[in-house]
Amino acid sequence: MSKPQLGIQLYSVRDLAEKDFLGTIRQIAEIGYKNVELAGITEFPPKI
Repeated sequence: MSKPQLGIQLYSVRDLAEKDFLGTIRQIAEIGYKNVELAGITEFPPKI
């Protein structure tokens, strides 16, 4: 059985993402998250 993949919903960090979207994504990746839910953010394509 494979490990479940955890992700984070960007709504949880919306204030940080509003100020620095790419920096917030980088910090989330550094923490170890590999999956995010953009939930209506259309400014960026799925692959950056």
